[in-house]
Amino acid sequence: KEDEEGARIYDTRSMMGFDHADGGRRPPDLIIQDELHLLTGPLGTLAGLIETALDVVWREGQHKPKYVAATATIRGASRDARLMYGRNLNVFPPPVEDADDNFFAKADRAKGRGRVHIGVLGPPGKDQTLFSQPAASLLQRAHEVAEAHPDVGDHMFDPYWTLVAYFNSLRELGSAQSAISSRVPEFTERYSQSGAASLRTFTNEPRELTSRRTASELKQQKAALKQMRGQIGAVDTVVTTNMFQVGIDIPRLGLMLINGQPRSNSEYIQSSGRVGRKHPGLVVSLLRSKYPRDQSHFEGFRSFHQEMYRHVDVTSTTPFSVRALDRGTATALTLLMRMGIEDLSGRKHLWRLWKDADVKIAARRLYRGFRRQLQDRQRITGSPKQITLEAEQSLGRMYEELLSFSKDPSVMLGEDAQAWWRVWNEFEVSKAVNLGNLPPIGWLKSPFIAEKMDGVHDDISSLRDVADEIAAGT
Repeated sequence: KEDEEGARIYDTRSMMGFDHADGGRRPPDLIIQDELHLLTGPLGTLAGLIETALDVVWREGQHKPKYVAATATIRGASRDARLMYGRNLNVFPPPVEDADDNFFAKADRAKGRGRVHIGVLGPPGKDQTLFSQPAASLLQRAHEVAEAHPDVGDHMFDPYWTLVAYFNSLRELGSAQSAISSRVPEFTERYSQSGAASLRTFTNEPRELTSRRTASELKQQKAALKQMRGQIGAVDTVVTTNMFQVGIDIPRLGLMLINGQPRSNSEYIQSSGRVGRKHPGLVVSLLRSKYPRDQSHFEGFRSFHQEMYRHVDVTSTTPFSVRALDRGTATALTLLMRMGIEDLSGRKHLWRLWKDADVKIAARRLYRGFRRQLQDRQRITGSPKQITLEAEQSLGRMYEELLSFSKDPSVMLGEDAQAWWRVWNEFEVSKAVNLGNLPPIGWLKSPFIAEKMDGVHDDISSLRDVADEIAAGT
């Protein structure tokens, strides 16, 4: 009984307050969304559908939470807020007379603070050289300056001892990793011969902050980056991608190479803003002349940085477009039914949608609530009636498919199939259901249901025969 009670307390429906009408805990009154600018493109589109489904369930219980969203780099947020959350946007704090004081922070006008941005435009076909030479020069020069001033403490040179190398893709990062181990030391040795200082020796391999690392590995990497110059394990270089723009707060970092102009100005502002926080920072943008966007950025480099925040990109979310509904409706309906109706919350309870009249009525009510929200969002975007009609038809088709599946799953999955949620959900099928006897057409008809918010892109499904694995003891 204690285990059952614990499972109930930590059940998603209970934690989110969806069972409040049945005596459960109260739903959240305040929801804080940090880094709102990241909810754009496919991720923002799916997030809009999920947030709408959550809102519909809460509205059924006569509850309406307040949202507070935080971001420093966004434009067009008013439209996105109405599409994703169904709320009007109020900016806080409002614009004031003093631009140096925005309530949350005050500008530090002391001389020598902030960051210096430098742009380097490389020749076509020299991408590796464009990275290796500046990287080697910066690393060797930091060593030379420190060696030339032995009476100055390590803390003065520490911000420029670790080089942050930022890349726009894992492919570019991979090729640079080999350059750091081979070509960068070669150029470092060449530069050392032109001066009086000794050659800088690299004490460790470059660290990596990317999505390829596990959570525990990332924790270790970030801990290593806090080691200062002169300490054991001080990092020479760290390679990273757009992960660096969120949640990285290491004040000692002050030196950065950005390999190619990032895809969005928001990403550029956020990522470059992670260095030079405590001490003056240096950001070098390595721009490639074969890319028109890089060349354009180089030509307007000074003007761009003089008014950087004016160039923030307009975010784009389309949660209720026909294509988005085709892709995300099954996810939203699954959330609606499992979170909004207790009798459908269990993994094996989908069949009750057809068998239980009260459940069917409750499901129809949630479906209609979601459809009303769809109609409201279509009015926000000013969609033509034909587009709105197609969107409603897409939603209706998926709902009818769900009803049909709950009544007779063999329509999709063949004989002996059971109306479980994990059979309706293809991600759970691939993990936990024996697929040995399922016809190919059944898999093709199974709808896409996102298991997590970054599962909005097409993946390669891996089919497993769980029964054979169990029999083999694997």
